Amino acid sequence: MLHKTLESYKDSRDIFVVNPVTQTSHSKQQFYNMAIHRMSNIGHVNGVSHVPVSNTIESMADILAHALLGNTIQLSPPDRDHVIEQIEADCDLLVGSSGSTGFSKRIRLTWKNCIVNSMAMARLMGANSNNTHMLLMPLHHVNSLFYSFMASFIVGQRVIMPSRPDILSFWRWVEEYDVRSVNVSPTIVRYLNSRNAPGTTKLSTVISASAALKKKDHMTFKEKTGIDIIQGYGLSEATNFSTVMPLDSELRHEVNQHFSDEPVLSVGNALPGHEITIASGESQGELLIKSPSNFEGYLGDDAQRMLVATGDVGYSKMFKGKHFWFLKGRTKEIIKYRDETLYPQDIEQWIQENLEGKIEFFCFGFENRSDGESIGILVDTETWNDTLENDIKSLRHKGYAYYPRLVMVRDMDRHVTATKKPKRLHTAQQVSPKYQDLSFGKKIMIDTV
Repeated sequence: MLHKTLESYKDSRDIFVVNPVTQTSHSKQQFYNMAIHRMSNIGHVNGVSHVPVSNTIESMADILAHALLGNTIQLSPPDRDHVIEQIEADCDLLVGSSGSTGFSKRIRLTWKNCIVNSMAMARLMGANSNNTHMLLMPLHHVNSLFYSFMASFIVGQRVIMPSRPDILSFWRWVEEYDVRSVNVSPTIVRYLNSRNAPGTTKLSTVISASAALKKKDHMTFKEKTGIDIIQGYGLSEATNFSTVMPLDSELRHEVNQHFSDEPVLSVGNALPGHEITIASGESQGELLIKSPSNFEGYLGDDAQRMLVATGDVGYSKMFKGKHFWFLKGRTKEIIKYRDETLYPQDIEQWIQENLEGKIEFFCFGFENRSDGESIGILVDTETWNDTLENDIKSLRHKGYAYYPRLVMVRDMDRHVTATKKPKRLHTAQQVSPKYQDLSFGKKIMIDTV
């Protein structure tokens, strides 16, 4: 399919990629020539080729050239060197897991499975050659790689790809380039919520992935823009998306209204061919995914996973004859506080509801002899001030179970992944040795060191 699609670009002068930062554009014909040129320069590679990528059309051409040559590649951030690792990987693509819940592993994928997932999302989200899509997240991330780039390439839709992020220019680019769809992260949504938005816009399809989107952020964005964000869910072990909310905005509104009492937003229905079950057989538990795009196993592990144990706790509810899935949190991140089982996302939701203003933070549990596990939050130094400190200290009067016992004030970028997922376990491991013997009682400890 990739060869055939590229061949269709050969004589087309239609615009394929626009960089709004430099205001440069490239036609499909130019992309064809670029990819063919890269193929002749690269040739067949023995071993794993580590390919540094940035959000540029040159990186897109590099990725496609390696795919067409049948080389095994692993994508890296742009500041890395292009090296060849002399190992046998027995796959087309190595993807590093985010490391948000522990040590990062290398996931073995095939382009065949990647195309299956990309095309399924393209059909569900209405991607087509008349559409203009904005690619905002890093190209080496699976959402950008498979949905924003690969799906766009296959269906021939135009891609607006800033070479560097600039949230201040987001709405100007949307209007200037007639952007109709975009793939974002919850962090990007929060940034956009802190800025003015146009009264009307042609942008209609906004998909949030990579982490759970909080209900408050979802509602704020809808109030500012009139756009009901589409939540999706997936993991690299299943290539990318496994569930997504419906494209039909009226149906999506019905679903959200019907489940308005749920503590979290629904991440939608399973993609065609995807089967999601609960490992325990109970109404809530760890989700298992069986899909046509499941990975080939981890590097160094030859066992192919027909069934992916996600590590995510969730449940489903029926609406109009379909299962709508909800996520509670990661199995490894559950906080066993005394005799209660708490989920970081629930605590984050509660804290957001009880604090005014913008705050960048995440919740984690850490070992403590008195409590079993205590509740901590990490707050970004950029948002920390005396008012916020007093507001957080007042939380203990509003809900005994949920308020944090420890507040770590740190540089947020050091405690999140490249796609802004919290490194909860990493943070907990740093905290536990210092605070595991401390009895908090009803105090809130502030750590700004």
